[in-house]
Amino acid sequence: MDKTGIANLALSNLGEARIQSLTEDSARARACSARIDGVIETVLRMHVWNSALERQQLVSGETPIFGWNYSYQLPADCIKVVEVEPVSKFQVEKKYILSNETSLYLLYVATPTDINNLDSLLAEAIAMKLAVEVAETLTSKEGLKNEMMQKFVIALQEARGANSKDRTPDHRERSSWLDAKKGRYSVTHRTFNTPTIGYEVDMQAWKTK
Repeated sequence: MDKTGIANLALSNLGEARIQSLTEDSARARACSARIDGVIETVLRMHVWNSALERQQLVSGETPIFGWNYSYQLPADCIKVVEVEPVSKFQVEKKYILSNETSLYLLYVATPTDINNLDSLLAEAIAMKLAVEVAETLTSKEGLKNEMMQKFVIALQEARGANSKDRTPDHRERSSWLDAKKGRYSVTHRTFNTPTIGYEVDMQAWKTK
């Protein structure tokens, strides 16, 4: 489902006519076009969506003024940091990961270059969230925004349920336990939204608790 398809699903749930494109000269298209990118990012931040994951090896940049040996710039399309490897201690500041490791590998939720690659249930959840955002602009029907919010919550739950079935059961728990035994801490599914003030993970402190 592309962006126009997502917009039309949102409009359909609002009882509004379809659009041919997000660039057409209509109030419906303008309302959807103004909000759809923000809605996509908001929903993608809400979970670790398998169909939006990307992996990269990061290259270190300037040395931080103090506290850390290396800084790594997050990819421009990074919405949510999911996992950093290998690392025992790090901190996310704004658009950078600070670490003492000489190289880092990053798993993250990315802004999709092609919306069609998103899972269909995720696309439906995005459409329901878009309906929430444009409801008051396009219609004066009392209670419609609340109705769309209820539909969004249901769609989000369904998308998350389907998403959880697309991975090996207990993989996360086994991986984290093995990393702990090796003295490493993987932050799989311990997510950090970016930009952020900073979040530090200390493996030594974690092991002693």
